Amino acid sequence: MLKSAARAFVRSLFVTIAVLSLLLPATGPVQAAGGQTGTISGMVLDAAGTPVSGAAVLATSPSGSYRATSDTSGRYSILGVVLDTYNVSVSKTGYQTQSYSGVTIVGDQTVSVAAVLSRQLQTIGRVTTRSVNSAFQPAQTQDSFTFSGNRVTEAQGKAFNTDQPALILGARLALERNWPQS
Repeated sequence: MLKSAARAFVRSLFVTIAVLSLLLPATGPVQAAGGQTGTISGMVLDAAGTPVSGAAVLATSPSGSYRATSDTSGRYSILGVVLDTYNVSVSKTGYQTQSYSGVTIVGDQTVSVAAVLSRQLQTIGRVTTRSVNSAFQPAQTQDSFTFSGNRVTEAQGKAFNTDQPALILGARLALERNWPQS
């Protein structure tokens, strides 16, 4: 009987160990409610509502940074983003960069960030000119005209005229008629 009692004890010990080995992994570290990562997705459009393909999407936070590129329909998706609060910036050559701060990722959730990009003015060339003479003449504060006897005769049809306003107006008209056109 002693042998059978020993066998029963070994058998029950073996069953207990087997049951405990199945239960112990289930009592491992407890995960937080929800997953440890989330997703950032959205669409990139221009000001007219047309999808922008090839736009770079960058999500940065102290815990890491993630990148994506918009497809031909303007859509993008960043999977496996660690839980944190991110600054998401969307950029493409020819457009002004848009930034969205405070984008918080929650476990197993998808956060949508839609971006609207505006066209950016681009410098396509520069022209530099140099001149020996300046258009600015510090000593000259107003337009000046020199009247000669020939100009007076040409403007008024007479050599002498005492009507000064008519003389000045006539001289200006004569200058405008005779000025070289460029």
